[in-house]
Amino acid sequence: MSVYTETAAAVLAAVKAHPVISRISVGRDVVTIEGNFDAGDRNAYIACDSDGYSILSKLPMIYPGSTWGTDGATVGGAAGLAGGYYRLSKSGVGKRYLNAIRKELAR
Repeated sequence: MSVYTETAAAVLAAVKAHPVISRISVGRDVVTIEGNFDAGDRNAYIACDSDGYSILSKLPMIYPGSTWGTDGATVGGAAGLAGGYYRLSKSGVGKRYLNAIRKELAR
């Protein structure tokens, strides 16, 4: 098994095991994780915010990029908490990692 496949499997397993974060998607150059919870549920939001970065940090940044979304470091966090959703995206991930996630998702 290649490092790309192993990494993709680890990321997908972390998403699957998470109590709130339940979806992962891969765009052209971006990986996004998402979850929904009852609006205003601070415990669910904190679970997402504390684990979201660690899930996406399994994917190394090969190219210049960033991580952004409804995390607690931005005003998006307040909107996500009030609206009952969490979304975190990461760009700069290598194409081989992205392709490995796509293949794992297709299984």
